[in-house]
Amino acid sequence: MVKELQSHEIDSLVQFVNQAYRGESSKKGWTTEADFLGGQRIDASMVKDAMTNKDRSILVIETEGKLDSCCEVKLHGSDAVEIGMICVSPERQGQGLGKRMIQLAEAYALEKWPQLCRFEMFVISERPELIQWYKKLGFKDTGRRAPFPMNDPKYGIPKVEKIEFIIMDKAAG
Repeated sequence: MVKELQSHEIDSLVQFVNQAYRGESSKKGWTTEADFLGGQRIDASMVKDAMTNKDRSILVIETEGKLDSCCEVKLHGSDAVEIGMICVSPERQGQGLGKRMIQLAEAYALEKWPQLCRFEMFVISERPELIQWYKKLGFKDTGRRAPFPMNDPKYGIPKVEKIEFIIMDKAAG
């Protein structure tokens, strides 16, 4: 069952996301960023900021009180929602949880913001296998790119020279 993150769960979420994206623990799954980004993916202040903004929500899926998956939905303008920070426990990857999380995030966003026309994702360019997976879910490469904050360790420490975001989208509804 999907639910919104609660304030007492912030530290658990931070640990979950950082372990799933970065470091040795993330290499158990196929969505690791550890080969090209070190450091943290998020911190508690970033999560608190998201939770206190009416145009953002962090959604989680738990099994028996243990985090299995999460994502953030963030309203962009008046008609688009960015779906980001999609994370599945490395031990649970390949079981359909990522697809389910995205479907639940889309449904949640459409209920919260019924005027939506499209969903967006900012996907790190170093992730061709993930980009292909998102395409199977209906997302398309828009041809637009955005820079990765290469000099801000709050988002990670680059291990390669250039990283950028590929902006993908799909129609809502």
